[in-house]
Amino acid sequence: MHETPAVSVQTFVCVFPPAAVSVQTFVCVSPQLPVITDLRNPCLKQRHWDTIENILEYKFTPEDPLTLGRLTDINAFKHAETLQEISGQASSEASLEGILRKVRLQSRRAHFMGVPVEASTLHGCASGG
Repeated sequence: MHETPAVSVQTFVCVFPPAAVSVQTFVCVSPQLPVITDLRNPCLKQRHWDTIENILEYKFTPEDPLTLGRLTDINAFKHAETLQEISGQASSEASLEGILRKVRLQSRRAHFMGVPVEASTLHGCASGG
């Protein structure tokens, strides 16, 4: 399994020290920030990257760093809404997975006692009376 493209995007975003970014540079890049942020989502899993690659018709590789120029070349910014949906879905799935992990952990800690039930009680419950 290859390294996920998120690492390349995170590296790209962190290349410039904050002091080196001018207001003019920020204004030029600011419309593209949502796409960059969506692609940096740590919740994106391989299945999400596969979907993103299909939408962008581009195969990400660790050897080919993902730069602002590359994102422009592959028209990633034209798919901003779709990328946002995928990123949001990844975050929602991660949240649900976290909840499920907690439920599983709590259920392992819980001790359920079996209480014998008389056959007549079960019959009464099943018949509604």
